[in-house]
Amino acid sequence: MRRGRLIGHALARAAAVAVLGGLLVGLPACGFHLRGAGGLPEAFSSTQVTGIAPRSNLALALAQGLEANGAKVVDDAENAHAVLRIEKVSYSNRILSVDTSARVLEYELAVTVAFSAHARDGSFELPTQRITSTRSLSYDPANQLGKTREEERLREAMERELVPVILERLRAAGG
Repeated sequence: MRRGRLIGHALARAAAVAVLGGLLVGLPACGFHLRGAGGLPEAFSSTQVTGIAPRSNLALALAQGLEANGAKVVDDAENAHAVLRIEKVSYSNRILSVDTSARVLEYELAVTVAFSAHARDGSFELPTQRITSTRSLSYDPANQLGKTREEERLREAMERELVPVILERLRAAGG
């Protein structure tokens, strides 16, 4: 009896693997692809990023994201088919909670990026878009230096988090 159960479990497992394999093979055939895997439209084959310092965390993350999606990042407008303009990057924080002595316990950090894009040949224009990423940060006055560094890291991570959203908006505008 025990041997029969083992064979039954093995057959069920093999059937499940076969069904899963069939689904994985069939998904690309119906046009399904993971978000971000589709690349950018041809208009972005060479893109100039303006409005931010070229070596800033956001500029480097944008360049990496654009290149990973098939675009070449160029420094001059003459070689660019498209221009991605970062109009404003703003950072803010607000108090989320305080203790009974009115001392801050937790902050909410926010990074907002306003951007627009256009093709040099006029084939598309993406009006100004604003996107925001927020995170909470506990506050410890006894560890001010450590919390300052943690806040810097969180802001950098939030900027990187906004890059795929920017790329998705570019895909939609140029496609």
